[in-house]
Amino acid sequence: QGNGGDTVVCLDVTDPVNPEFLWEYSDPELFRSRSSPAVGKIGRIQDAGVEKWAAFIVSGKTYDNSLYPSIYLIDITDGSLIERISLTAVADDPAAPSGLGGVPSGQPAIVDSDGNGFIDRLYIGTDKGLMYKVDLSDDPDVSWSSTSNTIINWDFYDDDSGVTINGQLNPVPDDQMWHPIYASPTVLVENGVNPDGSVAHNVRIFFGTGDNPYF
Repeated sequence: QGNGGDTVVCLDVTDPVNPEFLWEYSDPELFRSRSSPAVGKIGRIQDAGVEKWAAFIVSGKTYDNSLYPSIYLIDITDGSLIERISLTAVADDPAAPSGLGGVPSGQPAIVDSDGNGFIDRLYIGTDKGLMYKVDLSDDPDVSWSSTSNTIINWDFYDDDSGVTINGQLNPVPDDQMWHPIYASPTVLVENGVNPDGSVAHNVRIFFGTGDNPYF
């Protein structure tokens, strides 16, 4: 991806001395994207049964506060757009900031949570301080289906602490909620097995907040 540009370029570097141009994908909303692509295998196969690999790229800087941030899924075989996922989820806390005008930062953290070899979710944060989870279809036997997304960091209260401040259970001060997120999250999958033999999903997400690294 070009530095600060709106174009993604794919090269075949099998021979590093003589890279071969494969394709490019352009979109104005990729301008100043703060991400390098994450690449993974998704749950969609071609007619001939060939596995499909996708690049996950985030939208860039916008001055239009009526736009939601988005994730582009691009087929790395030919550069075609598989889907553009608009991060339109709203946090359950009415005091949470709107996602409108947000800019994602860092590589999307793509995860195969059930170990079947296909990406089934991704995580990405924005400068609005919101951390998104996107659920992806990972059934290799069906065509790609629509995705869904949600905001996972809207609850700042510890219901098990028993500590109350002004009648609230261990609240975080309002001015300490939803600090901007400018780096990729780290995701750890520690699944187990339930007594009935089913998978006990246990996915941990680690992320930090901070100031804009561009200033």
